[in-house]
Amino acid sequence: MSNLEQIKVQKSDGSLELFNSAKLKSSLTKAGASEAVANRVVEKIVADLADEVKTSSIYHRAFRLLSAENKPTASKYSLKRALMEMGPSGFPFEHLISEIFKMKGYTTRVDVILKGYCAEHEIDIIAENKKEFIICEAKFHNHSGIKSDLKVALYVEARYRDLIKSNFGNGGLDGRATQSWLITNTKFTKNSILFGQCTGLTMVGWSFPDYGSLQDLIEELKLHPITVLTSLSNSEKRELFDKGFVLCKNIQENKPALSEIGLTQGRINEVINEIEGVTVLPWSK
Repeated sequence: MSNLEQIKVQKSDGSLELFNSAKLKSSLTKAGASEAVANRVVEKIVADLADEVKTSSIYHRAFRLLSAENKPTASKYSLKRALMEMGPSGFPFEHLISEIFKMKGYTTRVDVILKGYCAEHEIDIIAENKKEFIICEAKFHNHSGIKSDLKVALYVEARYRDLIKSNFGNGGLDGRATQSWLITNTKFTKNSILFGQCTGLTMVGWSFPDYGSLQDLIEELKLHPITVLTSLSNSEKRELFDKGFVLCKNIQENKPALSEIGLTQGRINEVINEIEGVTVLPWSK
């Protein structure tokens, strides 16, 4: 084993950083691993480290070790990758974001066309209540190295300004406050963050902002996508997506969907047990 202080980790964007065992342990415990389990996983990974390693290699090793200890914990640990596996289209991701707004007390519409002052605009999600009217761009990426950059933020802000001039297609907002949001499953560039802070654009991504990030919202609201599940194959997950089942809670509320895609009762029990280990729905407590 190499000296830990000299081991470099290659991130998904190609940049290098020094290996940080405390950071790895934190990600494991945040997923629900006990102190003892997290320590065992970190020790086994450290024992096999070379002088330079990719973050993806560390992730896969940690995931396998966690799976052997506790499948639901491994599922929660895989959340970032599970979000990227919701593609290739952005529809499942839009569904997830819509559910987040619903759980926060908003009514939502997905894929709406609004007429601006200069042009028509396709809006991924509209979320509204008696006080607020929010238009949201759900920017989905299927690779962690891809970030939402300044061009994306500029587009979202320009669209918002055009819609303001037309009173959002003369929608009769009754004096409600309007907001523009940009939500992504990966990260933002530094310039896009600075632009958003300057213009008042609300931005939510993986690990951004410090409180209220996409990861925080999914964990808080128990809205894990079915792609976190290890008890389903990729083809089975795709069949469920095609039938409109995107989230674990959708399966928990519609268990017959599992038999409809050909799962035996034993497999169904395995999937349901994993879902219950990953998340307990707030209204079922």
